Amino acid sequence: KPFYVGTLNFSKLNKDIYKYINAIPDKEISFSFFGDVVNKKNILDKLAFNGIKKNIHFKGYSKNLKTTLRNFNVLIYLLNKNHYGTGENALVEAMAMGIIPIVMNNPTEKMIVKHLKNGLIIKNVKDFKKVYLKLQKNPLLRDNLSKNAIKDTKSKYNYKKSAIQFFNEYK
Repeated sequence: KPFYVGTLNFSKLNKDIYKYINAIPDKEISFSFFGDVVNKKNILDKLAFNGIKKNIHFKGYSKNLKTTLRNFNVLIYLLNKNHYGTGENALVEAMAMGIIPIVMNNPTEKMIVKHLKNGLIIKNVKDFKKVYLKLQKNPLLRDNLSKNAIKDTKSKYNYKKSAIQFFNEYK
């Protein structure tokens, strides 16, 4: 089950998110947004009336995101190429839970996600549809990406390592 977590403000989220959702071939799939709902109407208005529209859910903020995310397995994290993010906590936290990310080929996301190793990186709607179908049809790929996402985030974003790096920066 795919989802997005974060702001729906187009200073962060890719303004063409509706094109990517429209490209999902399985029109019965459920897609959930978590976070503010600032552009909810804008997104819904641009979705093709193809059946998927009724399966788009804007959940607002979650009081317990960890529990909520256990119900999902693919993070559609398609950000604006000029977004203001730097650490992408939502992305890293989802990956630490074994959730497979699909991200744009933006610099920040490419520092975190390695294509076909711990997630998927795309350039456009055509790439998105291709990798989405690949994930759907290949359980072994899903399993490997999920396991690698957990392993990579736990080794790279270990709190002890982060504390030492932070200390060394100040030193």
